[in-house]
Amino acid sequence: MFEKPRNLYEKSQEFIDAVKRSKGKVVVLVHPLYLIYSGATNYRDTEKYTRVLQGLDKNAKPPIIVLEEEENIIHTSSAFRRFNSKPFFVGTNGVADPTEGWEKLHKNLRTAGVKSVLIGGMFSILNDRLAKKFHQKVIEYERRQTRPPKQTIVLGCVGNTYTNMIEAGHPIVRLIPNLLFPDKPCHAERPKISVINRILQRIRSLR
Repeated sequence: MFEKPRNLYEKSQEFIDAVKRSKGKVVVLVHPLYLIYSGATNYRDTEKYTRVLQGLDKNAKPPIIVLEEEENIIHTSSAFRRFNSKPFFVGTNGVADPTEGWEKLHKNLRTAGVKSVLIGGMFSILNDRLAKKFHQKVIEYERRQTRPPKQTIVLGCVGNTYTNMIEAGHPIVRLIPNLLFPDKPCHAERPKISVINRILQRIRSLR
């Protein structure tokens, strides 16, 4: 029996209730089944990614938002039902920009009380040189964390979403390493600390 995919904007109260139950945490998946639709055959190690994707709803309470191209939403929704999951969908264009604009999505997240955004999907591509040149705000965000995450900016559709979530000012934005394909995040470049600063930090810690 056909079941219409849940549109985030049409089911806003359901989404708000789900966010309350998860204490402000959401998972955002970007084009999570892209390889199936693209017909790409030159990628390996997709099995682990697929297993984590299938087990996501069983292992995590947060509501899932899927950013998906409009023409693929019905197929992706059917696949997730086989995973026993009913995510909220937001239609996108080919580079994961929401067709109704980023600001509408950010507004809905804020209205629902979202405090933490966890991101996974396809594609995530590491390119530190370009990242440091074009995404300084993201690098600065990572440096400010009490426990800096083991990640750096990624490019591709995942990187586009990660950047937008940070620049929109959501309190906590993280990548989910096991739900990124093909590249996993690595340490962002850390600010250099002089020898004198290290000595002063050591002295303070002994007081």
